Parts: sequence; C-alpha cells; structure tokens
Amino acid sequence: MHFNLATTAPEAYTSATLSGQIVAHGDSLYFLYHRRIFPEPNQMEYSGRYYIVYSNDYLMIRNLRLESGLQKINITSQREGPEQAIAVDISNLDLAQLALWRLAVYQPEGRISGTLTMDKFFTEMYITSNLKATNVKLASDTLGNVTLIGSYDGKKRLISLDPQTGIYNGNVSVTASGNMSFYKGVDEHIDGLIQLTNMAAIVEKSTFLHV
Repeated sequence: MHFNLATTAPEAYTSATLSGQIVAHGDSLYFLYHRRIFPEPNQMEYSGRYYIVYSNDYLMIRNLRLESGLQKINITSQREGPEQAIAVDISNLDLAQLALWRLAVYQPEGRISGTLTMDKFFTEMYITSNLKATNVKLASDTLGNVTLIGSYDGKKRLISLDPQTGIYNGNVSVTASGNMSFYKGVDEHIDGLIQLTNMAAIVEKSTFLHV
C-alpha cells in the first residue's frame, strides 16, 4: 500500500505531511520510504533509507534518522522481542516545536539534546532519560539550562529523579530528586527533595512567575 497523508490547520505548526509504503508479508508489516513527518516551517527530513518491521510483540527499527539543519533524531531498536528496547538519540531539537502541543502561548526557546531509552517495550516498560535543554526561554523569561535525568518503572509505576535534575542559570538553580509512586492498591507517595539556590532575585524579576 502506498499512502500520502496531509494535515492542515490555521496554525502553521500543526500542518504536516507523511508519505511512504507499507508491505504486508505473513504476520508482519514493513514500513518503507517515508519522506517527511514534522511540520512547516522546520521540516525534518528522513536521512538515507530505513525500514520498520512490526509484528506481534516484535518491532525492528533500522537506520531511522531525521534531520533539519542542526536538529537530529536517531531511533533504533535493540533486542527485538518481549525484552526489546527502543533508543532515541536527540541532538539540538528546537524547543519551538513544542508549539505542536499547544504550548505556543509560552513562546518556548532553546535546544534539547540527550538520550531516551524504552526497555521492555511490549511488557512492563522501563524508561530512562538523560536530557538537557540549553538556553531555555519562556516568553520573556530566561530559565537557563534544564536537565532531566531519571527513570519510569512501568511495573511499579514509579518515577525516579536523579539529583542532577533541575534548572540552572549561573549561580541560580532549582534541583529535584527522589521517587514518586502512582501504583494503585499500594500507598501512593512522594519521597524527594527540592532545593532552591539564590532564587529570590529571579522570582522578583520574572514576569512569567508572576502570571
């Protein structure tokens, strides 16, 4: 099957196109030759030839690379099967893309780089992140660098944050660490630490924090 899908909307960031080919063979689907997925004006094109194979409890991704100028996303699968993992490497992703999720009102700016890994993709997913956003701004406020290092245990429904997680701007910082449990039937709890350093001046000057 050859397909060409297009979406349009008043907002430019919500318009996108996706085209390619799907081949069915046995109990598997093969996705081939996709060309574009992200919207105008910052199109992210697929780099080189790649393919995706999907079947019951099986997902293989090979050579899936998206690029637009400095922006790069590379997605690969590992250990295909019930214990498989999906690894996403991100480089210089423009935070303005978040307008897709209705955050345009905050006018986000900055660049995200790092890794996101999803283990046990078909069972109890375990997600780990090591992401850093640099030169982050929301509207007229400069936040600085934002780091997110942690994990999500799907079996325990437990979010864990590394002490390095936080917002850093010169000698000003807000860091968070600890665990948050959302497992029903077991005591839901938050056990962690939030530390603010030299925040008074930033709060006083910020227009965003006073909204």
